[in-house]
Amino acid sequence: MEFFLSDKFDTTQHVEKLLQLLKKGDENSKIQIIEFSFKRFKKLAKRMIASYPLLRTKADTDDLLQNFIIRLSKAIDSIVPKNSLDFFQLASVLMRNELIDMGRKLFGKDGAKKNFEQSTDPKFLDAKEPGEGPSGVSEWVEFHESIGKLPDEERSVFQLIFYQGFSHDEVSNLLGISIKTVFRRWTKAKLILSDKFV
Repeated sequence: MEFFLSDKFDTTQHVEKLLQLLKKGDENSKIQIIEFSFKRFKKLAKRMIASYPLLRTKADTDDLLQNFIIRLSKAIDSIVPKNSLDFFQLASVLMRNELIDMGRKLFGKDGAKKNFEQSTDPKFLDAKEPGEGPSGVSEWVEFHESIGKLPDEERSVFQLIFYQGFSHDEVSNLLGISIKTVFRRWTKAKLILSDKFV
């Protein structure tokens, strides 16, 4: 399941420039980072929620986005990411945590299993369309929790592709590794995750 975004506004150079300005004390750059994040993650949030039919009617994309932006703003107030890679990795963790919290809040840990479980084909990890993904809410929460437990290299690649919508080529440039290495780590991450959901 890959959510690629191609938008001339969405560039690592843009974020890098804003982060450098923020480090120099330019408060306006924080506003620009938040605006950038809002536009970017609004697209991703809509696609992610649309992937899970059980959440479409109960989850409000705007609430997810608002909560994510609040988390991001507080995190940036605490410490400014060193570079665009650190920013996108931080944003991935915050988005993942928000998705987990949303699932738990909407359905409850036990309620999800009792009232909202549906069968899931573990092949969702190979899905190319955003409408395919874990269909049971408890599985949806467990899936996002499992991403946080992946080995560092695989988690880094998986988060950039899954939560950030970057292509393999973009991840290659961000991490300074070959596209072949990106593909290998992405594939290994999917295999680890699919083993948990078979």
